[in-house]
Formats: sequence, structure tokens, C-alpha cells
Amino acid sequence: FDEDTAPMNFDFDDLDSDQQTLVRVVIDDSGSMSDYESEVSDELDDMKNMYLGSKQVDEMILGKTLFGDRIEEGPYCLVEDWDTSYSANGWSTKLYDAVICSVDNMKKAIADFEKKHFSAKGIIVFLSDGHDNDSAWGAKAKAKAALQGLTDSGIVVYFIEFGPEARGVATELGIPRDYILKAGDQTQSPEERRKQLRAAFKFVSKSALSVSQGAKAPTVPTND
Repeated sequence: FDEDTAPMNFDFDDLDSDQQTLVRVVIDDSGSMSDYESEVSDELDDMKNMYLGSKQVDEMILGKTLFGDRIEEGPYCLVEDWDTSYSANGWSTKLYDAVICSVDNMKKAIADFEKKHFSAKGIIVFLSDGHDNDSAWGAKAKAKAALQGLTDSGIVVYFIEFGPEARGVATELGIPRDYILKAGDQTQSPEERRKQLRAAFKFVSKSALSVSQGAKAPTVPTND
């Protein structure tokens, strides 16, 4: 497998279905996300448990990427092996670099499945609370181009915004408004924040299951 692509920690021969949906959750773990540590970890657990309890569990492949002052790509794995741990100890935010990297490795992973005669679709979910401040020069334009290149690829992108500093970031990258969700922020109580984040994760988790069944990726209802 390409050295720049997150590895796969399973054997293709052990997969029970020739149709797979790859879901990669790409999470900002800069220090400013520390107030959300327990909530994010809980929602990753809930996502995993939703898939484990679904009829499509054998058709789901999960991955996790963390980005802050570096990009850490976890392997693609079976649902039961997915690591749901999360802590926010990073010093900066390489968001654009993470977008480029995640899109690239998802495309390569799907190509690898197709070489093995599997049908594969992809969903990438980004979580961030602010603007990029540490990516390579020119990365924003490259990230936007990478996302635009997914139009006919079978790869869907969602973005979950944490707090006001993240507002507009996804839009600047060309992600349509109806694929952008909002998590809570520090002006809300922990209960309100947790409720909003739970709703966002539940939407994305259900969307992935819908896509795995052949449906079009659901769009986010907007009231404004």
C-alpha cells in the first residue's frame, strides 16, 4: 500500500461483503478543543456502537485522523477494532494539510478496494473549532481543489463546526452549507453542548449507514 496512505489492519479475504463503506473521522486535537474531550470521545463510542448494532456492520470500515501540530492517521479497520480514544494536546491547527491528506488517502484506499474487486464508497467527517494556523504555504488552495475533485468520486464530506471561530471555515473550502453541521460552543451549558454534538454525530452516523445501503448522502436541514 502507498506509504502516504493510512494502512489497513485487516485482511481483504476476511471481509464478509464485497460492498464496503469507508468512514474516516478527521479530528482537530489542538489544545483549544480540550473542553470537548469527553464529549468527542463519547460520540466516537456511540458511532462505533451504532455500527456494531446495525445490519451493515460487515460493510463498514472505519478510520480516524488526528491533526494539530502534526497529522496522525490511524489505520482503516473493522468496526470492532476502531480506536475511539481522544485527547486534545496539540499546539496548532494543520487543518488544510489534514484535508489534503485525508482526501488523498481515502481516494487511494477506495482504489485499493477496487483493485481487489470490491465496491467501495467513502465518507470523510471533519471536526474543528477554528481556522488553520500551521499548514504548509499554499495548502488552503490545494485543500479546496482536493475537495472540489470529489464531486464524481463517490466520496462524501461533512464538516462539524465547534464554536464561533469555526464558522465559515468549511464554506471557504467549498463545502456546501447543507453538509456542514454545528456542535455546541462555550456560551452553552455542557448539557446543551453535548446534546448538539450528539445530534451532529448521530446525523453523520446515520448518513453513512444510508450511503452503505445505496442511498444518496443526506443533507443537513437548514433553518436560515
